[in-house]
Amino acid sequence: MIKKLFRFFFSFSGRIGRLKFFLVVLIAPVVTGAIVGVVDYLCGPAISLPLNSLFSTTLFVSFLSFYVRRLHDMDYSGWWIVGLFLGGAVISATLYYVPYPWLYWTAVVLYLLSWVVFLLIPGTQGENRFGPDVVAKHIRN
Repeated sequence: MIKKLFRFFFSFSGRIGRLKFFLVVLIAPVVTGAIVGVVDYLCGPAISLPLNSLFSTTLFVSFLSFYVRRLHDMDYSGWWIVGLFLGGAVISATLYYVPYPWLYWTAVVLYLLSWVVFLLIPGTQGENRFGPDVVAKHIRN
C-alpha cells in the first residue's frame, strides 16, 4: 500500500490522465496548507516552519513527477517541464523588477497557456513510448 502510494506521488515513469493530474494539483496544496496551518495554530512557527519546508519540498518533487507523467501522456519528453519552470521563474523574477511590462505579460500568457495544455489537451490514444493508454485501461476494466 505504502509502496503503491509512494510510486503514485513520486514516480517519473509512465503516464497520468488529465483528471488525476487536475485533482492532485488542485487538492494537494490545499491539504498541505491545511495541515501546516493547523500545526502552526497548535504548535507555533517553531514546528510549522520546518514542517512547511518539508511539505513544500515534497510537494515540489511530487508535482514535478505529475507534470512529467502528464507530458508522457501527450507523448512528449519530461524534459519539456524545464520550459514551464523557466516561465514561472521569469514571471517571479520580473514581477517587481520588470523594465518592460510586455515581457511580464508575455510570460504570464505563456504560463497560462501551458496550464491549458496540461488540463485540456487529451493524451495520445493507445500505447505510446511511455506506456499504455491510461484512459483506455480504465474504460476496459
